[in-house]
Amino acid sequence: MTMQHRPRTHAPRAAIAAVQHGETMTRGTGFEALSFVHRQLDGLMDPLIMVDHFTMTEPTFSPHAHAGISAVSVLFADSTGSFRNRDSLGNDIELAPGDLYWLTTARGAVHDEAPTPGSQTHALQIFVNLPAAQ
Repeated sequence: MTMQHRPRTHAPRAAIAAVQHGETMTRGTGFEALSFVHRQLDGLMDPLIMVDHFTMTEPTFSPHAHAGISAVSVLFADSTGSFRNRDSLGNDIELAPGDLYWLTTARGAVHDEAPTPGSQTHALQIFVNLPAAQ
């Protein structure tokens, strides 16, 4: 069998020099996350701003504002009950295990999110930086 060498037609990809470990974050008794933020990877996460792998069993964060990002939430199948998302854009949604929710804040939105009473949320949330035009 003869092997032919074919020239590359694409540029090599940049490689991450090392595996990064998340930072543990807790809030009260109902929230714990493994958080990865852009400063950990010297800009290699762009356009990602933050990735949180979390569990939440009670309301933890008061209503808060975001602008210029998309917040993408994925509820893992082992979550129980539902996870409610409300915002100033008029959305009021209860997510179920296995759901994906994509909120684009553009020029700004105030939102709150929390498991419904008796629920346990196991999820991944990713904040994506939006281009200035959006």
